[in-house]
Amino acid sequence: MNNQLFIIAKNAHTFKKVINYKNTINNNKQLSSIENN
Repeated sequence: MNNQLFIIAKNAHTFKKVINYKNTINNNKQLSSIENN
């Protein structure tokens, strides 16, 4: 049971990192499009 919880927590952490990474990319795209206009 504890092992399963650990895996779930680890996956949630990785998922969070992926979302943060995507948000960062989107923010950078918005910034560069603002600079280009």
